[in-house]
Amino acid sequence: MMRTDKLKLLFEAGDLMVAEIVTEPLEPGPDPKWIVEFRRRNGARETIALNRKKNGVDQVRVFS
Repeated sequence: MMRTDKLKLLFEAGDLMVAEIVTEPLEPGPDPKWIVEFRRRNGARETIALNRKKNGVDQVRVFS
């Protein structure tokens, strides 16, 4: 999980290869929720973190 400023740096460096919008199965509620996943050149997957923390822990940014 990364903040947008770090993802921008990776994009400019050519390290981000693919962006995918995928459903977030663990989010409660009847409507589907979505996250954005980025695939790096080495195959690792990263998601966007919220700009604020909850209980000191980064949270994945979820879209509805």
